[in-house]
Amino acid sequence: IENNKMGVHILLNLLDCPSDKLKKVDVVKELCIKAVEDANLSMIKSEFHQFEPEGATGFVLLEESHLSIHTWPEHNSAAVDIFCCFLNEEGKLIAEEKAEKTCESLIGSFQPGNIIRKKVKR
Repeated sequence: IENNKMGVHILLNLLDCPSDKLKKVDVVKELCIKAVEDANLSMIKSEFHQFEPEGATGFVLLEESHLSIHTWPEHNSAAVDIFCCFLNEEGKLIAEEKAEKTCESLIGSFQPGNIIRKKVKR
């Protein structure tokens, strides 16, 4: 497959978030699955882990690829990766739209004060 013909990968740093959104795995998982649903992505399965005393990491395996997250409540931040693949030019627009919708849902849910976003065409 040629470069820039596989998918869109968004790297999202959510900074200055309310720490209560980042501490517990149940909350992090719920917000990630909500983002997947909001973007009309197709979840295959998910796996999340609670750190002690706080913080979470998780992965949602998608038919379209994946969403991953790692939180640092002590720093009010989270790192998120969203990758949506496509097989043709028509699918490219759909993949970009779904990746962006996933981002917007996560931003709305985690309420960051600052955001660093990088989009990579793969």
